[in-house]
Amino acid sequence: AAKLLPLVFFVLAGIWFVQPANLAIEALPSSAALATTTGMLIFAFIGLESALMPSGEVRDAARTVPRAALLALAVITVLYLTVHAVAAGLLGPALAQDNVAPLATAARTFAGTAGASLLLAGATISMLGWTTGAVLAAPRTLYAMARDGTLPAWLARVHPAHHTPHVAIITYGIVVLAVSASGTFAQLMLVASLAVLAVYALVAIAVLALRRRDVRTEREPIRLPGGPLVPVVTCALIAWVVAQTATRKEMIAFGIVWLLSIGLYAQRR
Repeated sequence: AAKLLPLVFFVLAGIWFVQPANLAIEALPSSAALATTTGMLIFAFIGLESALMPSGEVRDAARTVPRAALLALAVITVLYLTVHAVAAGLLGPALAQDNVAPLATAARTFAGTAGASLLLAGATISMLGWTTGAVLAAPRTLYAMARDGTLPAWLARVHPAHHTPHVAIITYGIVVLAVSASGTFAQLMLVASLAVLAVYALVAIAVLALRRRDVRTEREPIRLPGGPLVPVVTCALIAWVVAQTATRKEMIAFGIVWLLSIGLYAQRR
């Protein structure tokens, strides 16, 4: 609530001060520019997979988890579109020039310093919430992979008193701190987006295998219209974004990671 209410306030109050001329689209972007922007914008939607990690503890997960995921994506997409539309309507071309705190700058145009401070506070709380959520969820993946023999066994150690994967949590924190200090936000955002897109592509491919094998848990799973067409289109779109966004250096780096991963998997098999 603390991070969403400032955004709701921004939309409901700021919409009355929008300049319609600022929303005019003078020219459509090129496909390359659209793909590059999409590759960076993916970062704003990263995190859904973290919410799914404890889904094994959710009641009726086969129905609850897909519905929750689709509802969350729908709500957040509408919120992002309305926030951006209001910000663009308030600042116009100046929105693209503010790379520090554009929403706070936009809020200052109709709500003064108090409005800007409210948006900054909401952003701070949002980042804190995202970070703590990531530290809670992501190390469970390291733990599970170590438990299954893909990563070193010491990552699967569990704290004797708290029963948490403390070694995986500490390792994850150290790695994230090291990586976060290694480049600019834009560079790290792009690398993070490309890494997640690679995982999303694997998930899309897995959907084809799961449907073919009719894998299910306690009841009939939700089957979206379109069947195998959805994962195929997903992979094609991911390939398009990566081809337009990633540099040669990044492609080589990700290729090495994929080859190492395949090698580890083959060795474990």
